[in-house]
Amino acid sequence: MHKGADLAAAIGAASVVPGTFSTATRSGLPIGRAAGHFLAMGSKSRESIYGGSVRAAAERATEARKDADRLACAAWNKRMLGFQGPAQPSPALGDALNAGYRYLEVKCLGCNTHQTVALDIARRPKATPVHELERYMRCRDCSQVRGYPYKRSVLVALRATKISAGDPQSTWWPGER
Repeated sequence: MHKGADLAAAIGAASVVPGTFSTATRSGLPIGRAAGHFLAMGSKSRESIYGGSVRAAAERATEARKDADRLACAAWNKRMLGFQGPAQPSPALGDALNAGYRYLEVKCLGCNTHQTVALDIARRPKATPVHELERYMRCRDCSQVRGYPYKRSVLVALRATKISAGDPQSTWWPGER
């Protein structure tokens, strides 16, 4: 026997056997071993009490941010397409991506072509406003013809998809073809 068992035998304590009763409460009344486990736990945790409502509020806040970002991008698109600008103020890159706008449509003033630029690969912080990307836009075709980077381009609109036959380029105003 080890020291702890000798001490328990010396003070007359009964050995604890699973399934037997214990007198661990202050009153001295016997309680079952399984019931003793719940008494030691205390009250419910804050996670179990408030966790569901906190998670639901966080989900509602996420949806509200997504809706606000979607509305801000839609307003910027209408301003850009209806009035041809001004590009400032514009939504941030992260806001556009959160709203589902993955591409930025850009028009080259040299060759009059429309191209889309993927916003998720732009090497800029997500807090960068979209209008600040205009200075970095270069037309590949015009640059190859001229032999130097040709930077004459304007922002047209944010888009969810690339320009394709099924989703053609945006028009600046209702009379443009």
